[in-house]
Amino acid sequence: ELVDVNSNIVNPPTEIEDCLNPNIYYQSLIEFTIEYPELKDLIYNNVLYDSAKNSFEALDLRQSERLVIKSFFDDKEGFNKIRFAKKYVELSQKPFFRDEENPNWILEIKEYVK
Repeated sequence: ELVDVNSNIVNPPTEIEDCLNPNIYYQSLIEFTIEYPELKDLIYNNVLYDSAKNSFEALDLRQSERLVIKSFFDDKEGFNKIRFAKKYVELSQKPFFRDEENPNWILEIKEYVK
């Protein structure tokens, strides 16, 4: 959910990669497993939850596993976030994922930008 930057609502910090479509997020992570074998171990040792509403809920991760993902995103001086975002968008446009729902916050931003 988008929150106005001037709002007084206090929420824990949320990374954008925690708020994505879980299926596309999962597949996007898989795309980096050759370069990052630690991701491969993490992904293949955890089940993707069908009921997940966002990428944060997609996997039941221990804190140490969350740190593996955080390290991946922080690698290359944070450029991996951009690489991941490009891969996510690329996959979201493939026929297999075309019918996946965009999170509401993405729809709100698209509507606002129009």
